[in-house]
Amino acid sequence: MGSGQQNGPSDNGKRLTCRAENTKLKNSAIEDVFGANLDPSNIAEGNDVYFECNISSNPPVYKIVWRHN
Repeated sequence: MGSGQQNGPSDNGKRLTCRAENTKLKNSAIEDVFGANLDPSNIAEGNDVYFECNISSNPPVYKIVWRHN
């Protein structure tokens, strides 16, 4: 699933947060943050970048959303 998200120079140095929660369970949210450990020399401006989200859950996941800001 792709978000079609377009990022630019104003996004340099920002972190990417992956958040999961079950709205039926109180205090179920968990987060993982990416950004500081990415090597920017491996990413060239204008090139595509792909993120993969692998989920294993019970009950099965029903919705995945990618958000910016």
